[in-house]
Amino acid sequence: MSAHVVACQLVYSFHYGLGAGQTDGKAPGCRWVETNPLAPSTKEIGPGWQRNTLNCHFGDYNWRKVTSMGHTLLKKFKAMTTDMSDHFIAHFELNALIPYDLLLKWGSKIKAWEQNKTNPNPFTPKVAKPIQASVHYELAQAEAQNTGTTEEKSLDEHVLPSVLIVCGLEIESEQHDLKVEALKIWDHSKD
Repeated sequence: MSAHVVACQLVYSFHYGLGAGQTDGKAPGCRWVETNPLAPSTKEIGPGWQRNTLNCHFGDYNWRKVTSMGHTLLKKFKAMTTDMSDHFIAHFELNALIPYDLLLKWGSKIKAWEQNKTNPNPFTPKVAKPIQASVHYELAQAEAQNTGTTEEKSLDEHVLPSVLIVCGLEIESEQHDLKVEALKIWDHSKD
C-alpha cells in the first residue's frame, strides 16, 4: 500500500481501520503466484472446467493455510511479545513530548472520523512537501540577505552554500536513479 499515492492510502490503508494492527496489505495477492503455472492449461479448457480447476487449487491452498495457521500465529505471537515493550516505551515517550491538550484534540478528531467517515480525515497530511526549486529560491534569498555580513559562510566568492546544497540534492537523485537501474540488471545480462 505504501507504493500507492497518498489519496489511495487515506481511503484504503488497513492502518487507518478501527481495530486493525500492523498488516500485510499484499498478502491477498500472494496466492495468485501459486496459480500462475495453471495459466497455460486453464486457457485451453472451457469455462466450467476452468472454474473447477481453479476452485480445486484455491481449496488446496486454503487447506494448507488453515492447517499451518497454528504455527504461523505462534511465530507472530512470539514476535509480538518481544517487540511489545519496545513499542510501548516508544509510544509513551512520544506522548510525553506532545502537549496534553493537543493529544486530546487529535484523539477527538480521530474518534469523530472513526464514527462518521464523512468527517475530515485526521490522517490527511497538512504540510506540503517543498519542491527543489522553492528550496533553492529560499536559500538564495537567505544568502542575499547575508551578503556582506559576518554570517556569510561560502567556500569562495563563486560557490555559495545554496549551490552546494542543490548539487548535493542532484547527486542524491542521480544515486537513487542509478540504484534503480542497477536493480534492472540481471546475472546474465552481460553475457
